[in-house]
Amino acid sequence: MRMTRLPVRWDKTAIVVMNEVRVGSPYLPECVNGGTPAANDRVKKVLDFERKRLQTRGASR
Repeated sequence: MRMTRLPVRWDKTAIVVMNEVRVGSPYLPECVNGGTPAANDRVKKVLDFERKRLQTRGASR
C-alpha cells in the first residue's frame, strides 16, 4: 500500500489538513469536520489507519 502524505498544520489544538479539514482533540475519526465529503472521508481513513498502526506498534513492545 502506498501512502501519500497530506499537508497539515496546527491551529491551536486542532489539526488542519489540506487547508480545509479540521481534526479536533482527541483526534479520532469522529472528530473530523469541514472540507468536501471526499476530503473528509480521506482524513478519517488516514486517522483510523494511523491509530491502528500505533496501537499495533505499542502492543508489540
